[in-house]
Amino acid sequence: MTITYHSGRRIQGLSEPTFVDNLSTDKGWTTSNSNFLAYDGSSNELDWLVNQSVSQDNEIYLSVGTLNDEKFVARFQYDVDTATVNDGNLIELFIGMSDSTGVGSQDFIGMYHKYRSTLDDWGAIDDNSTSQLTNINGTDAGSITGNTGTYYCEIIRLSSTTYNVTMYTNSDYSGIEWQTSTLTVDAGVTGLQYFKIMTNNNSISSGGNVLSGSVKNISIANGVTTMSGNDIKPTNVQVGSRYEETDTRKIYYKDDVDFKELDGAEATNYR
Repeated sequence: MTITYHSGRRIQGLSEPTFVDNLSTDKGWTTSNSNFLAYDGSSNELDWLVNQSVSQDNEIYLSVGTLNDEKFVARFQYDVDTATVNDGNLIELFIGMSDSTGVGSQDFIGMYHKYRSTLDDWGAIDDNSTSQLTNINGTDAGSITGNTGTYYCEIIRLSSTTYNVTMYTNSDYSGIEWQTSTLTVDAGVTGLQYFKIMTNNNSISSGGNVLSGSVKNISIANGVTTMSGNDIKPTNVQVGSRYEETDTRKIYYKDDVDFKELDGAEATNYR
């Protein structure tokens, strides 16, 4: 829903996600190797590269706050710019939520992209700190239509023991490219707090397979299983403006610092 402005300083829109990063500024992204995973402020994106000719176990991550162990939604734009295949050796990319930094064993829920001469599969993957993700079989959900393009990924934790992953073709998260069924995850997968991209190649081969692309427009809603939109409360409005969340029915009033929720406990303080 687009934010709308009405008379009497009334503003209407949807509730905000818990975390939003359009990557216009660097919020503190940490990379293990900027040659393969890096924040790109000129293009407002996280660039990734998986190259078969170079040994890779790399990551880039940012803490977004500890997520609910039963419900959350994570969304991001997923661009595949280059897909060059030369042999049968596997290269892998993982994107999702983790409980820790590092590329070793970890609690994780997310998606993967596996690529080689006979394979271009996407799907969902999870782990309860049993092994490095490269040694875990995910759940294939299908292949994309063509090797490159722009897609929109949604990861939903439905309960402590279930989740699903969907890849869409449209920026409003419609038009399903592929979708998993409801998958089982160990209830011990807890404390997820890092949005993370990881790369891996299983073996080195000169002139081997290459995947490259980017991630943009990350948003996370905590404690829910649906995300209604990415509306952000406007900042350039008058003190005393009223913001109405049409999906939650919550009401906020703008003081000279920020919007404050009207909860009935006390009058809004316009400092």
